[in-house]
Amino acid sequence: MYFARIPALIYSIVFALYFIPYAWANTVHFTVQTSSPETIYIIGDTAPLNISQPLQLLSDKHRKQHKISLWFNQSPEEIKFLFATQDKQEPLKGFRTIKLNEATTYSEHIFAVPDALNSDSMQVLSPQQLQNDLQVLEQALDVLHPGLYRYQSESEWQQKLRQIKATFGQAQSLANTFVEVAELLTALQCGHTYLNPLNQHAEVERLLLGPANKLPVSFIQIDKRWYITHNYSNKSLLKPGTEIKSINGQSVTTLTQALLRYMRGDGANTAQQHAELNLVNETGLQPFDVYFPFVEQQAISTERTSYKLEVVLANTTRPLFIDVPGLTLLEREEKILASHPQTSAWSFTITANNVGVMKLPSFATYNMDFSWQAFYAESFAALKASNVQELVIDVRGNTGGLDEVSQQLASYLNLADAFAKVSYTPIIKYQDVPAELQKHLRTWDPRFFAPVEYTLATNTDFVTGYTKPIEATQKVVNQKENPQQERIPQESKAQAPKVQKFISQEDKEESQSSLLTENDKPTFNGTIHLLVDGTNASSTFFLSQAMATNERVRVIGAPTGGNQKGINGGGMFFLTLPNSQIVVDIPLFAYIPKLQPLNETPNAGLTPDVLSKPTVKDVIMQKDGVLERLLASLK
Repeated sequence: MYFARIPALIYSIVFALYFIPYAWANTVHFTVQTSSPETIYIIGDTAPLNISQPLQLLSDKHRKQHKISLWFNQSPEEIKFLFATQDKQEPLKGFRTIKLNEATTYSEHIFAVPDALNSDSMQVLSPQQLQNDLQVLEQALDVLHPGLYRYQSESEWQQKLRQIKATFGQAQSLANTFVEVAELLTALQCGHTYLNPLNQHAEVERLLLGPANKLPVSFIQIDKRWYITHNYSNKSLLKPGTEIKSINGQSVTTLTQALLRYMRGDGANTAQQHAELNLVNETGLQPFDVYFPFVEQQAISTERTSYKLEVVLANTTRPLFIDVPGLTLLEREEKILASHPQTSAWSFTITANNVGVMKLPSFATYNMDFSWQAFYAESFAALKASNVQELVIDVRGNTGGLDEVSQQLASYLNLADAFAKVSYTPIIKYQDVPAELQKHLRTWDPRFFAPVEYTLATNTDFVTGYTKPIEATQKVVNQKENPQQERIPQESKAQAPKVQKFISQEDKEESQSSLLTENDKPTFNGTIHLLVDGTNASSTFFLSQAMATNERVRVIGAPTGGNQKGINGGGMFFLTLPNSQIVVDIPLFAYIPKLQPLNETPNAGLTPDVLSKPTVKDVIMQKDGVLERLLASLK
């Protein structure tokens, strides 16, 4: 009997020895949701995952769900991976990661959406790490920022630093660190110094893009009240014109005051700040999306957020309470694209009354898939062929972009000389970047690290000792010895340094070759109606300010962003704080009004000749009332 059991015992031992490695392995069940029934693959850096050999997931294309279960027999502490289609991998800033604390892990994801952080997975920074980050930020702003004391005194700035240093005396989560730094930067009153969501690293991207906490409506502020313009939720009662009175018990007044602490603007001009509070019917992460969850004091969670909206339906007075679930940014974008065509593209039409209408919602043409030069040439040729004498140029929603684009527009409008009437002097604060700071900075032009050729003499009452004066006989750059370099002109005419200085010679030649000569341009010499609003800062503000000086131009709409005392911009450094990995945009050039003293220059944007704003009736009727009323007046 005893010997009869030996073969079975040996078999059991062999079986156990063979599977011992797998007894210590981790099984991970991956599930990924997609918006389309594509085949999905997974890649990674831990076997059986491989970067160059994708594994196909099993697809339930009806449910748009894809699954795979994998056995990691090396028991790694964490694995890094990404999903991909046949054409491309997910457009995330870094790999997805999961920690393997259990023998079996269920991992659920949404394709192209970063995994949301929760309180357990979020980084907590120690006081020492926070103080180190703050030291780097303080040094960078002190050395580089040309407008640090444009709207505040040094003592005021030091007081703000003492306050945040006290806060950073205690450990802080990444989320708390992000909002504290954002509020500090807003206090500079510089519209180009902020935490640009597009420039953040992977962990901050997860914090901002991952959660299903995006409000499922868009809204506009009218007389400090919020009115729904589009509804992406499953609650059909929320029609355009519905007023939002409160969200989760917080009144709109309270939310507005809290959100303004994080919205950017220049000087005392709050037009851009209030414009950034609007949640518009467009794709992409908006300022409201970034800061509303923090103001609303949401718990950091991977669960879908729920919102209780107190609303008053259009044409009624009785308040209602409606619960709506939050959305991921991708979910909201899909609903926008499914029900509303994108309106952010450039467009040109000639109305039945022979009025030209040109909509230019952005000058950031480097992301556009069409030739803006050809658009200008064809549009102005059509104006000339139809003998159009009235032209509406709509730059509402245009936050700026490349100066070359606005300069070419002015040239077609025969207004190139208008920039001379609002001339600005660009100055830069530094002549070299300390070595210990360089490792934290990136930019698109390495010459910014030693910008001797860009440093200008300045003689203003802006800030004493602002930059080292350059002797009148000293050459800023020797053009003969350095023919490829261009220096900033002594008088910048309402514009940032010309874009040609910051692009390659090849790009410059291609751009110039695609433009018509001045003699060939079909210029427009009729009446111009320029539609503006609070989003118009940076190059769009300069354009509006210059055009407003010409008697052919009538400015219509809402007060602009920007500031007549000048703004900061031109070139940029992107500063990565070493411990939190938060990225700060820092402008490098300050633009100072040249034709009048600063103390005589208004601390404000541009006020239109004719004030015109949307009405609640416009929202209910889903129409652009500002444009329609203007066109009706031109009949």
